[in-house]
Amino acid sequence: MTQRTLLGMLTPSSNTTLEPVTTAMIADIPEASAHFGRFRVTEIALSNQALAQFDDSEILRAAELLSHAKVQSIGWNGTSSGWLGFDADERLCRRITEATGIPACTSVLALNEIFDITGVKRFGLVTPYLDDVQAAIIKNYAASGMECIAERHLRKQDNFSFSEVGADELRVTHAQNIVLPFVRKADLYTIWQQLEANDLATPNLDLVSDIIACPGLDYCSLANARSIPIAQKIAQRFADLDRQRTIGELKLKISGCINACGHHHAGHIGILGVDRKGEENYQLLFGGSGAEDASLAKIVGPGFSEDGIVDAVETAIETYLGIRQEGERFLDTYRRVGIDPFKVAIYG
Repeated sequence: MTQRTLLGMLTPSSNTTLEPVTTAMIADIPEASAHFGRFRVTEIALSNQALAQFDDSEILRAAELLSHAKVQSIGWNGTSSGWLGFDADERLCRRITEATGIPACTSVLALNEIFDITGVKRFGLVTPYLDDVQAAIIKNYAASGMECIAERHLRKQDNFSFSEVGADELRVTHAQNIVLPFVRKADLYTIWQQLEANDLATPNLDLVSDIIACPGLDYCSLANARSIPIAQKIAQRFADLDRQRTIGELKLKISGCINACGHHHAGHIGILGVDRKGEENYQLLFGGSGAEDASLAKIVGPGFSEDGIVDAVETAIETYLGIRQEGERFLDTYRRVGIDPFKVAIYG
């Protein structure tokens, strides 16, 4: 029989995160299993009532019950020594081992050990705690020679409420896409439904309609030409998602002037707006990449009007579809055959 690894885990009675997270962490280790013991903790504060929850006697009773499962270690998965003082966890570990004969550790002592091993002296602190609890944690680390250089906290007291906190954060990428970085798997379908209802769920990542465009002349005093209308017209021309998927990965980038805020020089297809005798004119570029296979795009030839540039992009893409080999992106085909086939198709 394979040697089993039995992990004893102590958790606050109102915690609903530790068990599913721990189970997920060890899911690929069949010989390991986690076994949980609880003791009463419902709030995090510096009041006498709240501090009394962490009396060693309550924790020791929970640890004794865990020892009946013959676990090989007992871990206190709480951060109370952050405000009580690190010696509180050191004392607790000694008392658990004395009472049960089982090695004990805590999450805070483990974190401090990692800091020590890696030489960390400055850290950032994010918690759900109240102002005075947060301040006490920072003070304890300062006494140990650790500097908190940035902190955020939610000013919450109810321990159960910590697990109800969502990650209300959006990140905007350099490709002008929005990322929701902290979505629970169970919530994905609901979020997709909401996005779909608001016309925000088009699956066009890295396709021809997923365009990077600077603000252009509509909003920028430095620009020579508009970018947004060009992006809109190209997106409308290739609105059919099946057509976009047939084309495959194609990074199209538009700048309204040579400052290149739209990264036109790094697009598989790039468009640069210029001023030509008081008229907006658009240069077409091919062959750029900002990925690991980096390259600068090259101007194809004379520029185009607003409508002409959209037609030129479509002609280039149709030419690519006619000469590409299996598995090739637009960029791959361009690099293989060069600019001439595209130039002939566009200019005649």
